[in-house]
Amino acid sequence: MSSTKKLIDLKLQDLKSICELLNIDKRNYNKAELSSKIKEAVSGDVNKNRKSITEIRKSLGTPTDRERDLSIDNQALRTLIVTLQNEVSSLTSKIDSLERQNKELKDDLETVPRKHVTTKDIGTTSYVANVTTKNRFSVLSSKSEVKQPSQPNKRRIVVLSDSHGRGLSSRLGQQLRGSSCVTGSVHPSAPFHQVCKGLPSLSSQLTTKDTVVLLAGANDIYRNELNNARQHLVKSLNALKHTKTIVIGVPHRHDLQELSCVNVEIEKANRQFQKISRGYTNCKFLDVSGFNRNLFTNHGLHLNDSGKDSLCSKIVSCLTELTTQPSPVHVISNSLNLKGKGVNKPV
Repeated sequence: MSSTKKLIDLKLQDLKSICELLNIDKRNYNKAELSSKIKEAVSGDVNKNRKSITEIRKSLGTPTDRERDLSIDNQALRTLIVTLQNEVSSLTSKIDSLERQNKELKDDLETVPRKHVTTKDIGTTSYVANVTTKNRFSVLSSKSEVKQPSQPNKRRIVVLSDSHGRGLSSRLGQQLRGSSCVTGSVHPSAPFHQVCKGLPSLSSQLTTKDTVVLLAGANDIYRNELNNARQHLVKSLNALKHTKTIVIGVPHRHDLQELSCVNVEIEKANRQFQKISRGYTNCKFLDVSGFNRNLFTNHGLHLNDSGKDSLCSKIVSCLTELTTQPSPVHVISNSLNLKGKGVNKPV
């Protein structure tokens, strides 16, 4: 009777499993009937069934063991859920904080005049920087023309760039320490022709002692429009034939694989930009392909503060080289052929 009570304590599904092992018909029977049939089968012929009640229960595991395992699993799941909830809460707080900071930046930009010249003293010298830029979260405006401050006694340096040149003009002004009037215009996500859109009116204000720094083409390459960037580089250099020009190569993208199609195209573009620049003795090509990974942000797309300082140092060196050599006029045909037929010799 005690065996029957122990069998009755099992679940109906367990009883049916035991019946399958003993080849007992389990259909249309309740727990009491199944328990009785199992008892009769086991006590009637042990050698025939070759398994005792103890062995069957051991193979199935006692209800207590199963409940203990389920309890452990449930506890682990509860712990995981709590951990995930804490992470979600932390990320939500960070998002709220970033949204507040973005709103503050937008409010600050709205209060700053668009045409603004600031002067900052460094020791006994000063530099002038006029930077026209956009909040990275804002939609680009179609107006990108740079207005020059009145500094007749100083050479002017104009930096025209996409997002890679953000903050470059102010850093360059610091390194030059008041020897030049540095201005800049930043156009995030803009292709080459938009970065240089204001050149026709700007070039008329520049002289042979002034310099234009071009940093563009990354977005053209990403859109598989390298030919457009190349053609607009030629047009820009022809428009600036009466002044000095520095063409900066497109930085390597460390946010992509080393041999990704974009990085391969960047190397190709830099070779072509350098070849075009060599056709102008009033132009210098600044190669940045040797910049290490530690000069870029954690994301890997843009230069970090150290990288921009290094780039400004190279620009200063190029300015020195351009200052010590004459600037003859050069003309390059708009129908560019990089095999040598489209690049004319200096006039």
